[in-house]
Amino acid sequence: MKKRTIIILIAAFLLLAVGLLACNLPRSNASVAILNPISGQSIPAFLEYQVTSQIKPEGNWSRIELYINGELTRLDTPDTNPGTFGLVLQPWIPTKEGPTMIEVKLYQRGSTPAATAQVAVLVKIMSEQEIPPTPTLITPTAAATPTGTTTPPACTMSAVLIQDLSIPDGTILKPGQQFTKTWRVQNNGTCDWENYKLVFVRGNLMGGNSPTLLPKVSAGSTLDISLELFAPSYQGEYTGYWQIQSDKGSLIGPELHYTIRIPGPTATNTATPTATATATPTFTPTATATATATVTPTFTPTATPTATATVTPTFTPSATPTATATASPTPTATTTATATVTPTKTLTPTPTQAALETIQKKEDFKLDSGKTQTFAVSCDSVKGLAISGGYLIDEDMDLVASQPAKNSWQITLRNQTKAQKTVTVYANCLVGFEGKVHTTHTEQIIEGKGVSNLKLGCQIAGKVVGGGFDVTKSPDLVITESRLVGNDWVISVVNLSRNKQTFDAYAQCLAGSGTPSLMIRNDNIKIPAGESEVVLMNCGVIPISGGFQAPVGLTIRAIQPTANGWAFKVENETQRQLIFRPQAICVGASLQRDQHAK
Repeated sequence: MKKRTIIILIAAFLLLAVGLLACNLPRSNASVAILNPISGQSIPAFLEYQVTSQIKPEGNWSRIELYINGELTRLDTPDTNPGTFGLVLQPWIPTKEGPTMIEVKLYQRGSTPAATAQVAVLVKIMSEQEIPPTPTLITPTAAATPTGTTTPPACTMSAVLIQDLSIPDGTILKPGQQFTKTWRVQNNGTCDWENYKLVFVRGNLMGGNSPTLLPKVSAGSTLDISLELFAPSYQGEYTGYWQIQSDKGSLIGPELHYTIRIPGPTATNTATPTATATATPTFTPTATATATATVTPTFTPTATPTATATVTPTFTPSATPTATATASPTPTATTTATATVTPTKTLTPTPTQAALETIQKKEDFKLDSGKTQTFAVSCDSVKGLAISGGYLIDEDMDLVASQPAKNSWQITLRNQTKAQKTVTVYANCLVGFEGKVHTTHTEQIIEGKGVSNLKLGCQIAGKVVGGGFDVTKSPDLVITESRLVGNDWVISVVNLSRNKQTFDAYAQCLAGSGTPSLMIRNDNIKIPAGESEVVLMNCGVIPISGGFQAPVGLTIRAIQPTANGWAFKVENETQRQLIFRPQAICVGASLQRDQHAK
């Protein structure tokens, strides 16, 4: 009995010691490392790629987020992605060629990441021979060194920001204005910088060249780093973050950032005519009697009436002269005193944005089974300009064209079902604009298994406000992007076939005095696997057009103008979560909360 008591006391002591020791341990020792891909690796575009991360200790996490160029692309939890040996695989389809920053954020609790990891890769179109084989992961053990880790260098890599030399935070710029941002940094490590780069991390790129190769910088020396940038074309506050990347792919030093502001459109002052009823009239000097509604001259039926000074009526311009005579004088040439009222100035109000409006016209059409047909809705009946359009279709129907044509918007659809279908086509008509609308059109050739990122601007001076495409001739082409970027309409197309294909791209431009300022609203919407959602994007009081960016596997069933924005219906036909990026382009600055509905 005594021996048992001693054992219990020893056990209690050990538990107490462990508890005290635990209190002195760091609250979190979690870490995450990206094993695949490794920095500097080339990744094939438009093919699914598995981003593989290792979490230590295993299971010590609540969620892990995958960011591509600063945009949240995927979120996983232990329930949705349990992993094995601390490995988490996150599929990703690269849809943009060029340098790409991959970042993984690990969370244990709350909203602050417990650990992060980054790698910089190059996304490009590859032939089948160039596509690397899927890497085989070796099950890590306690003694294993994760693939992709580098041996610590003999010297230290470090950087520090010395001074912002241009464009202080909060600088107000004009829409589309070019500017140069310069930072002075110091290499405060012991490694010389050779083949180091400045890379975009997150935020707003603004046309910056990422990566930007830096000159060689000796340890202890300073360097002025400059970026040539372009301000966005619409109202808002924009911030971009950049960081120095070593020749081994590691990010060093602080994030270098810029913050600029684009003011909202200045309301055009509407000239208020001052020479209206208050204008002083000029009288013909044939008579002293003036036209007035408040005083009616009484004529005597005698000879030519003489106007006396005491009878001079007071001119009241707010009333309309009433030609009512209490007596019926014999009309003579001398008694018909004509008072000619000549306003000193007549002002014609200048057309303003307030005079603009959009009228959404829609028509329903029948599309027979197995047919491909084009439907158009005109704006002639409302005396407006066909600026954009949209559609609403059922499942198993393919959109192959959405484009302007002869002051109408036309949609081409393919019905792959065995039944007749009803389709709805919209034309968004701009009314009250005294300028002109003109269309930029080009035909593009795309190589087999290739991708095309096409930018269309205005052929003459003007502002791009919409755009469209036509892939009727090439059924194997998929539109992944059609939206406004700066003053260009961007069309991105993927060729799923092995043969060359052609497609047509369009940009709608407004030109003339009184061209309105635009309010553009963008968003990132997560579409769960196998589900569909309706997304309502409200951006202003006058909707102009709508755009989108959608990966392969995400089908857009509807793009429709609404009273103050655009509506989208999207369907995720894959078994993974996808990101849909809708865009609404409006006139006006009335921002409202976006709405999403299933």
